[in-house]
Parts: sequence; structure tokens; C-alpha cells
Amino acid sequence: MVYNVLSVFIGLFLTPVMLIWFWKNKPLCLIEWIINFLLVGLFIVYMYFAGLWAYITGYYAKYLVIILFAVISFLTFIKARRLKFLCTTSVATKFSFGCKIFIVFIFLLINVSIIFSFRNKEKDIVNLSFPFKDGIYYIAHGGNNTILNYHNSRDYMKYALDIVKLDKFGFRAKGFFPRELEKYNIFEEEVYSPCSGTVIEAVDGMEDYPPGVYMLNKSMARPNYIVIQSGDLKVLMSHFQKDSIKVKPGDTVKEGQLIGKVGDSGLSFEPHQHIQVTKDGHGVKFM
Repeated sequence: MVYNVLSVFIGLFLTPVMLIWFWKNKPLCLIEWIINFLLVGLFIVYMYFAGLWAYITGYYAKYLVIILFAVISFLTFIKARRLKFLCTTSVATKFSFGCKIFIVFIFLLINVSIIFSFRNKEKDIVNLSFPFKDGIYYIAHGGNNTILNYHNSRDYMKYALDIVKLDKFGFRAKGFFPRELEKYNIFEEEVYSPCSGTVIEAVDGMEDYPPGVYMLNKSMARPNYIVIQSGDLKVLMSHFQKDSIKVKPGDTVKEGQLIGKVGDSGLSFEPHQHIQVTKDGHGVKFM
């Protein structure tokens, strides 16, 4: 997970570097401009889908990047179209083109993989109610692809979601990774049951620790959580705030019933709401 998040953060910092490079670069011929366009364009597409924009730049920055790329592409093409189509084939030119084409191919494969993961192959997709009532929320990790969702590597939590709350500017917290839990927009947000069923597990009393503390002490890894049996499905929700859970094992809950508040208990990178659905121990896709 740490590697997954770190790689995306690096990507966010690389995004302006790539745009500046595309703007400043002076291609020797039109084909070089086309290769540069594909290289930067496919990188931008990858970042559009996989970038954790809400963590650094604000969620809505992804649309600004698309606009900037379109403007830069148009302006640089006006100059590049006057160039000859092919460049002189020096060894240095061939090597440069080869490296760029290889990177283009890699990002093309990655983007195709991400886009195809949006297809719903399963005939039966579980429909759950959204567990929050007011505000703007963002799926920090979710989907049927390990690039977008680190949970996907484990069968029992294959389609799990991590939800955070955004402010009006598209940020999920006041600061990059503040230590104070209260600075996260979703902390202490009321959580409502996404389905009707029977509570078969409910654990409370675990402390809410500052983000990342669990990595230093694995004994803190157990979260406050609830498991609801709904037919042949089990719906797990975790990382509740200490002493906020409103139900106990054996209780019958209705869809939309208040069941607790968001905290940062257990193995949690920051305050968020984790949800997963399983059937016979295997992860089930839900929406």
C-alpha cells in the first residue's frame, strides 16, 4: 500500500514537469512532436485515473491539467506542423525515439488495463446505499484494478473501498498529512448502514491514533468495526471512532440506520471509511 500511494504521489509531482517539458521541448521533426504528444498525453490519462489529487492539489486540479495539456498541445502543434515529417536518423536520435516509444507502450498498456477494469463482468453486482448523507465524498482506493485499488490483490477484499470526504476546493484534509484527526473532513462523520441485515460482529473501544502510527506498533492494528449479515453476504465496515458504534451483535439494522462515526482506529493510513462485501469468503463487487 505504501508503495502504491508513494508512486502516485511521485506521479502528481511529475505531472507539471511533464507539461513544462512538452512546452519547452523543441522537436526536430513532426514525428518527434507526435511521440512527445503521445508520451505526455498517455501519462496525463494515467494520472487522471490513478492520481490521488485530493491529497495534494485538490481533486479538481485533474481537470485543469487536461485543459493545460490541450492548450499546450495546440500551441506546440502550430509550430511543429511546419517541420519536416521525419528526422535525420542519427544514433542519438534513434536511441531517444526508442526510449520514448517504449515508455509510450508501457503507459498505453497501463491505461488499457485501467479502462478495461471499469467493465462490469459479473452478472450480479450488489447494490448498497451510500453510508453518508451530506457532503462530497471521494473513493481514495477502489475498483477492479491493483493500480487503482491496492485491496484488489487480496481475494477477500478485492472490491473494497476507502472513502474520504472533500471540502469545496476538493481537498480531503487541511494539510497534506496533518497529525490532528480533526483536520480530516471525514473524521467523526456519521455513518449509516448501507443495507438491512443482522449484526454478527461489532468491536468498539479501540483508540483512534494519529495517521500512520500503526506502522510503528502493529498491536494497534485492530480497528473498531461492524459486520452485517445480509442474506448470503457479509458487509464489513471498519475504522470507526472509539465508543461511537451504535449496534451490537444480534441487532437487526435497517438500511439508512445510524451505526457509528468515522474514526482512525486500527490499520488505517488516515481517517476514512472502509467497506467490503464478501460471499463465502470471496470479495464481491458492489456499488
